[in-house]
Amino acid sequence: MKFNDIIERVDEEWREQFTRFIETGEADEPFLNHLDASEACQRAVDEAITAQGVAFAGLASALDGTSEPLKRREAAAASLACGLESVMELPEDERPDAISGALAAVRLLTKGLKKQELMAAVEQLDEEVSQG
Repeated sequence: MKFNDIIERVDEEWREQFTRFIETGEADEPFLNHLDASEACQRAVDEAITAQGVAFAGLASALDGTSEPLKRREAAAASLACGLESVMELPEDERPDAISGALAAVRLLTKGLKKQELMAAVEQLDEEVSQG
């Protein structure tokens, strides 16, 4: 599910706080009070966290080779697309922090891979984006 679809169910006045909460786990007291009182906001948080978990699980599975090759490729593609889409939906000034967080997760998930393999994947992504 796309982040835009999820955030549409959050009251407009709380969307910035919602995004911050999903990205960092941090929230101001007024947002936490709203979250406690709003079932729609609670469902949106659940859906956003579930979507992140699915994306990371798919990426982890693809990277550690625990699924069949075709499924690994599909999971990796979906995870990467979901992650990039989420970053691009953020305000421009928030993107660097989101990218830093994503890179930290990638570092954890790719400990066993060789630097050359990772660089080849990044170069391929760069080429695709440049052609886009």
